[in-house]
Amino acid sequence: MNDILTFVIIPILCSGTVYWGLSFCWFLLDVFIAPQLRIPGGEHIDWTLYKKTARHVLKLHTVTPFVMYGMIPIWKFRGVDVEWESFFSLLTLLKGLSCPVFGEIVFYIGHRMGHLPIFYKSIHKKHHEWIVPCAVAASYTTFYEYLFCNLPVFLLPPLIVNLNWNAAQLWFIFAIINVVNDHSGYVIFQRSVYHANHHKYQKYNYGYPELDGMLRNKIYM
Repeated sequence: MNDILTFVIIPILCSGTVYWGLSFCWFLLDVFIAPQLRIPGGEHIDWTLYKKTARHVLKLHTVTPFVMYGMIPIWKFRGVDVEWESFFSLLTLLKGLSCPVFGEIVFYIGHRMGHLPIFYKSIHKKHHEWIVPCAVAASYTTFYEYLFCNLPVFLLPPLIVNLNWNAAQLWFIFAIINVVNDHSGYVIFQRSVYHANHHKYQKYNYGYPELDGMLRNKIYM
C-alpha cells in the first residue's frame, strides 16, 4: 500500500490538480476575456470542440494511474530515493535541472515521429484539430500518442537521472505548467504564440525554440 501511495496516488493527485486547476483558470479567461488577448486566428473559441476535448482528455487521464502502477517495479529496480534527506542536496538540484533538457529531447523525438506520414493521420492528427489551442487541449491526443509520447516526456527524465522521487514531483508539476501554458492560446506567453504557430503551419516549431533553431525548424510569425 505504501508503494501505491508513493508512486501512484500522490503523483496523480498532485499532477491532476495542477493540470485541471490551471486549465480551469485558462477556461475562465476563455469565457470572460476572449477574444481579447487570444492569438490571432483563435479569437473565437469552438465550444463544441472545447467540450469534446475536455471529455476526451479526462478519459485519457484515467490511463495514467495504471501506467504509474506498472512502473513501480521499474522505479524500485532503478533504486529511486523516496526519502527527504537527499532531496536537499546539490546532486538532486543538478539532476532536477537536467530533467527539462531530457524532457525536451524525448518530446522532440516523439513529436517529430508523430509528424511522419506513416504516423500523422492515425496518431498525431487529432491534436491538430485545434489550430489555435486552448489549455485543456495540451493532452488532447490519441491513446497511443498519450501513452508513447506524452507520458514518457514526464516519466523518462527522472528515470534516466535517477532523481529523488520528491524532486520528481516538482518536475512533474513544472512540466505540466509549461505544457498547459504553451497551449493556452494567449499572446501573453511567447511560448504559447510559438506553439500556436506550430499548430498553424505544422512544419515548424516542434519543440523548444533553441532546439528548433539548431535544427532549422523555427519560425516566428
